[in-house]
Amino acid sequence: MRFVIGTIALLVLGSIVGSVENVVFVTGRNTGKKWSKMDLFDLRHAIERGYKVPEIATFLMRTEIEVRRKALELGLKLPAVR
Repeated sequence: MRFVIGTIALLVLGSIVGSVENVVFVTGRNTGKKWSKMDLFDLRHAIERGYKVPEIATFLMRTEIEVRRKALELGLKLPAVR
């Protein structure tokens, strides 16, 4: 059996079962798709909370470039990279 999950679930699953060899990590599932109202809400919320671009991209299942472009398009200021 194979599982498709995100970063947080992967960490939890690894600590529960001790092995994540049958886990497939998928990003970009929404790449190229139109942004929904919920996607835009989640993007704004994540930026306001100070999440980093890679974290936001993983959560939204989009590329970091898409997240940066949409934030720029909406006039949202991304957290500084350190």
